[in-house]
Amino acid sequence: CLERCIWAWLRAGETVAVIHWTGKLPHNVLLSHAGICIVHIASLVLSRRFDDAAGILRDVDGNVTIERAIGAVHLRLLHAMLAVLADTGKQDEIVSADTLRDQGADSFLIGILLTLHAYAMLRLNEFDKAWRLAIRAREIFEPISHYSLGYAEVLASLAERAQGDLKSASARCERMFALVRGGRRNPAWVNAANALAYVRYEENHLAEAEALCTEVLPLLSGASTVENIVTAYVTLSRIKSISGHHDEALQLLDRPAVR
Repeated sequence: CLERCIWAWLRAGETVAVIHWTGKLPHNVLLSHAGICIVHIASLVLSRRFDDAAGILRDVDGNVTIERAIGAVHLRLLHAMLAVLADTGKQDEIVSADTLRDQGADSFLIGILLTLHAYAMLRLNEFDKAWRLAIRAREIFEPISHYSLGYAEVLASLAERAQGDLKSASARCERMFALVRGGRRNPAWVNAANALAYVRYEENHLAEAEALCTEVLPLLSGASTVENIVTAYVTLSRIKSISGHHDEALQLLDRPAVR
């Protein structure tokens, strides 16, 4: 039952829930259930708890029985996810998503790896590569996960924006928010609302942008991406400054989450 739940939570971006419930298991029980162990490690990586993820991977790598249960291909995939997001390996030394797919790795986890590669390319200002990787991930996620689809769309829109295609970037954010508009305020909604708030700010629709940012801020957590946190605080701070509320703007910028 727990294994079925945590796969659903991971696809919904609810990594906090995954870690909370899997963390209640004794360590040896966690390691002995391959599906639970895979999702737990993936959630730790996505929550940027890199040391914890690396520690469990070391435990798995040191136990032949557990290695066989998880499977070599998924171990390589988890190591690749950690190496890409934690920036602990050279990009050309990290096993490719295509290789893992050919070896039978889970398609959803392959999509995650593609988005992490896209994120890494954005950080390196390789915008065309980032866009291509994000679009590939998008194709995987579309029938599986609104949250992961939205994250891939955010990366694609950032790459388009960086290359000067503001119209396409804005349209992508509009479509993404349309999928979750009126729905539960879950991580998929937070991603989409945050992206749309920035679009509305650029369009000078400040009241709508402020309303979205104000609703997003309390929903952000340590598991949110750095970009999500910074975008929400900085966008709202700019709006407050424009409207003459300079003290409020400075208070937002002084939040520890922004630093």
